[in-house]
Amino acid sequence: MKIRNIMIYFLVCIIVFISFKIPEILLKNENDIGLEIYERKKKSNQLDVEAGKIYLVKTIHEIEECKAMQIMTNHTQLMLSFNEMQIDKFKNVFDELLKLYEHKILNSILEDTNIDEKIDEVSLITKQYKSKANTYVVNNMVLKFNNKTFVLNIEEKTGKIIYIAFDKNDLSNQNDKKEILENFVKYLNLYVIGDWEYDADTTILKSEKAGLQVKWEESEEDVMLSIHII
Repeated sequence: MKIRNIMIYFLVCIIVFISFKIPEILLKNENDIGLEIYERKKKSNQLDVEAGKIYLVKTIHEIEECKAMQIMTNHTQLMLSFNEMQIDKFKNVFDELLKLYEHKILNSILEDTNIDEKIDEVSLITKQYKSKANTYVVNNMVLKFNNKTFVLNIEEKTGKIIYIAFDKNDLSNQNDKKEILENFVKYLNLYVIGDWEYDADTTILKSEKAGLQVKWEESEEDVMLSIHII
């Protein structure tokens, strides 16, 4: 009988202990979660004031935050042959590709061909990303011409290519990844932010002030350049 009473006593003690401890554990977890959210928000708010004023910096941040929250609308697709479109509609795309050539990212395959001879086929997906205050449009395009294929993401307002994939044979003769990434940043007009640092192990060029990183990725045949938030 005594043993039974002792066991009941210890069981009651354990239950009382747990009932006091559970709220403490839950409160600690809640505080940890709150602290993690605060630290994440604090880090995102550390964007350099001057860098944050640059339209493309703000745009990329808001687009990627919209992606994270899966806020995306107006997803449409067009498959067009050259004869079904006006030349001027895609002239700006070739202007941007020529700028990549001028920045020694692409080789000279673009400069000697008339625009009306260039386009074989275009696949276009237009996406809208909505933040609380703004709407951004990105055109995802596959452009085929002269037996070449370019996969492009173009921010509509600036017209800038923020992602490009292309055959390694179309890469500029210089093969310095660091220099090509720096040239891509210059093309985006973001080199004015002066703290870009290159990591050779990850082939990433990063700016803490802008909270952005430019990435080099490659497969056996293709090169991919893109810009993202850190």
